[in-house]
Amino acid sequence: MALIKMRRQIVSYIGVILLIFVCYVFLDGRSGEDRISDLEKHSKLRVDPEPVQELRIEEEVNVFIILCIRLDGNGNFGEHIERQILQTVTLLKSIYLLTIRPVNIFIINNDQNLFEDVLEKVRGWNTNADKVLRLKSQKVFYPDGLGHMVNMFRICATARLFIHEMLPTVDAGIYLDSDVLLLDNIINLWSFFSKFNSAQVMALSAVEFSYGRNYEIPHFGPPGVGLNAGVILMNLTRMRDMSGGGFTGSVRWVYTIHHRQLPMADQDILNAIFGYSPWYLYELPCAWNYILWQCREMPENWFGKNIRGDKNMCPGARTNGISLIHGNHASFSPDVDVLFGNVFQFMTDYDMKDGDLAEDVKALRNILILRVANRTETARDCSDVLGIEDMVVKRLEHNVRQRQVGLSN
Repeated sequence: MALIKMRRQIVSYIGVILLIFVCYVFLDGRSGEDRISDLEKHSKLRVDPEPVQELRIEEEVNVFIILCIRLDGNGNFGEHIERQILQTVTLLKSIYLLTIRPVNIFIINNDQNLFEDVLEKVRGWNTNADKVLRLKSQKVFYPDGLGHMVNMFRICATARLFIHEMLPTVDAGIYLDSDVLLLDNIINLWSFFSKFNSAQVMALSAVEFSYGRNYEIPHFGPPGVGLNAGVILMNLTRMRDMSGGGFTGSVRWVYTIHHRQLPMADQDILNAIFGYSPWYLYELPCAWNYILWQCREMPENWFGKNIRGDKNMCPGARTNGISLIHGNHASFSPDVDVLFGNVFQFMTDYDMKDGDLAEDVKALRNILILRVANRTETARDCSDVLGIEDMVVKRLEHNVRQRQVGLSN
């Protein structure tokens, strides 16, 4: 009898539980997905990500460029101030020609005269460029105890690591080396911010083959390929809010541990930070930082062989075109690479007042085709890449058409 009674009680309990479940399912007015979401909130296995901090794409674009002069009058080729100013003004041309949206340009410098020189040359275009390019001067700054880093690699090269402290009221922006050229609308580069998840603070491209060997620091990227620091999307707010003393705290830690292993200075530090903590980084497509070693062999006695099969090492550039070309290793000089040099010369010589960009881009294509057609059997520069002329002008041609439509509306 006792056993029968116990069984009846168990059946009763099960009936009550089923009744409660039926009421929950059929009397709760919410959708099944909402109820599942409620259950997930109470799951011990689920970790809620922090809300994604959205950057509205319609906001003004912020760009950071570093322009410093060695006060002792010395310096290597990359520090020659005349070259830096020419590259900066040419970069600003490439931004201006491909967008009609306002862009705030922060020139980070250690001498106000450098900013004034750039400003004068931009005004010399006589195109009302200030309606698009809003130039602002920012004095370079290093946090306490890190001032000695100013001379690492090149003067002020490491300053890019501290932009979040120099501009405490700016939410986000794009850092660009002076030796890059936009072949695409910078708005398209800015749009990658919307693809960040809730943890990511920066975006860089893994295109640097100097991490192929002889490096004792971690790096982010495929085996033997690390990040290049010439193009960086920075969520400055998140960088300031990182645990461990903000992004500066991470820089301090890496420098303390690896200060004898940083020949590329800021670039090595960034590789180490994201090598240790890759979840903080969004990987930018290689077409947005097309460096010299994406299309020609690196001297093997440097860091090892970089070409692996196809001579074009950026498949996305083959498919969609090059969006940004980076003249690192002085490759905008025709003595280093004729193809890169022709692209830079095209933008340098472009007549901002009377030029016809659509026609001039056609001329650029013809120049590059001629260069490729006349290459020698032993050519080892980027002209040896099949279809390189199309890769260079594809995004230019597309954005010229888009800009013409925008201006006509």
